[in-house]
Amino acid sequence: MIEIQLHHKYYGVPRYIYGHSSRGRKPSPETIEKNRAAASTPEAIERMRAVGKANAGRKHTPEVVKKYRARNIGTKNGMWRGGVSLEEYPREFNEALRQQIRERDGNVCQCCGRTREEERQNLAVHHIDHNKENCADDNLITLCINCNGKANGNALNRHMYMRVFQQKLTKLYGYKYN
Repeated sequence: MIEIQLHHKYYGVPRYIYGHSSRGRKPSPETIEKNRAAASTPEAIERMRAVGKANAGRKHTPEVVKKYRARNIGTKNGMWRGGVSLEEYPREFNEALRQQIRERDGNVCQCCGRTREEERQNLAVHHIDHNKENCADDNLITLCINCNGKANGNALNRHMYMRVFQQKLTKLYGYKYN
């Protein structure tokens, strides 16, 4: 069935027939490369900066924020991992252990090099294998809040950061990993 609409839902461009022939299809590798090349031109980058500046300082209304939150809560969120973050940490993962790991790493983020003074707060102690129960020294590393968030990102990032952090601790402290 063809649906008649006056304007395109997102761009405001006149759109008379709803449903393109390309809908649901992935672009070819040539098209992807062509789009990347076009987006990396100085004109395109300047245009993106101008749009960013035009939207700077704009705030969503409380109703819109509530709608967005409801759309992304729990299992609807792409980052949902079955409620793992709701599990409690074991008793041995206490402030004394975290402080010991921070001191071992010199109170410096082992990813970007930011210090406690630069962060103006204690640095996070991250579980390299993402297992809260594994509180061994070779599984804990000091990270700033920003790097900790990146390391806890999607599955691809988690695996990559796990290997990077294990290599770093092997180089610094001689830890062995399988």
